[in-house]
Amino acid sequence: MTRETDYCFAADLGGTKLAAAIADARGRIVAELTESTDPRGAAYVAEQIAACADKLAQTVGIEVTRARHVMVGIPGAIDPRTGRVSLTPNIAGLEDFDVLGFLRGRFGPDVAIENDVNLAMLGEHALGCASRCRNAAFLALGTGAGLGLLIDDKLFRGARGSAGEIADLPIGRDPTSQIPSASGTFELEVGSLAIVDRYRRQGGTAAATVRDIFRLLEQGDEVAASVLDTTAPAISASAIMTGDGKPYVAGTWTNQSVQVSFTCTDFASGVDPATVTAPGWETLTATPKDSLRATPSAKGKRSATQSPWRCSHRPGRCTAYWNRCSPS
Repeated sequence: MTRETDYCFAADLGGTKLAAAIADARGRIVAELTESTDPRGAAYVAEQIAACADKLAQTVGIEVTRARHVMVGIPGAIDPRTGRVSLTPNIAGLEDFDVLGFLRGRFGPDVAIENDVNLAMLGEHALGCASRCRNAAFLALGTGAGLGLLIDDKLFRGARGSAGEIADLPIGRDPTSQIPSASGTFELEVGSLAIVDRYRRQGGTAAATVRDIFRLLEQGDEVAASVLDTTAPAISASAIMTGDGKPYVAGTWTNQSVQVSFTCTDFASGVDPATVTAPGWETLTATPKDSLRATPSAKGKRSATQSPWRCSHRPGRCTAYWNRCSPS
């Protein structure tokens, strides 16, 4: 793209909302918007994406044809050979609709579609917390659930684009939970609709979205805390280690204590308990399937999202995941 004349347009299509933006040749966002996804599905959603491009171009004061490059993130598997979409239960009719063909008819040949979580993984690899990782995984939770995989610095899609499609993976009932599972599959257990439903089934009335539930958690709401405590083990069960001996703890709270669970296959071989360390956090000693609470050390407080937890056993044998961070 030439810096003076060209722009790019991108859209992130979700089951409940559509986010779109226009950026200049330097990658700076010059206009953006978010709308509710058209509930009528497929063709209507495709028209909505095109309409968003028109609105944003008008906001910037340019013709939409100056958006030379177009990328749309789709919440489903994209077959790399055909461009066809599958595994999109949250948008009606999308599997039978030629999204790529429609968009190229509107914007020209320089249009691409990609799994939305794969794009998020590429973003973290380029500019985020995975910028120095050759192997990484990005777990996205929203209306649905998906996983983006980076292996040897390359996006791993699978033969038919289905790598990372973990929504329908079976998930066992937590034997310690007094709240019955309403599903049996990962997405129906940890997706936003499931979390809100769990909140309501436990008697909550003040939240309509997951964002509301997290806001109530910060205010000390006991139902919100119980709901997230019930949801967290299912999320943590999907934790993946990159294979270099550095499990990553997921979470968005910083400078607070975090309950971390460890599982190491070397324990089964009679190896002594592992010492697990992370920069800026206290050192922990993990025993089989241990659950311990870690707190920032005096040397420096670190975000749980950025701290690699190294196991003293052989690389590739230990996993770690957070259950829930405590309020500071």
